[in-house]
Amino acid sequence: MKNSFNTLNAAAAKLKSITHSKFDAAVNTGDVASVERFFKLFPLLGIKEEGLTKFAKWQSAQVIQIYHILTNISYTYKYIIYLHIAAVESEINTRPEL
Repeated sequence: MKNSFNTLNAAAAKLKSITHSKFDAAVNTGDVASVERFFKLFPLLGIKEEGLTKFAKWQSAQVIQIYHILTNISYTYKYIIYLHIAAVESEINTRPEL
């Protein structure tokens, strides 16, 4: 009986380890579907908090990435206006505030 209990605990530990590594691999490769799929396994394995922490870190990184993209678009737009300021001034008869 004790051997069965040890085997079951070892299997549970291995499943947790596999879930962690597969989740991390999905994050590293940008596989959103796999990230979501492996995230759902954490509560089933009794490690809900670990899953929430990993998922929150991943989502935070996604938001930061989107922020950087939008910032770059904004700077690019301002740079284009700066390059063509003379044409813009002649069209609207005023200097836009940058």
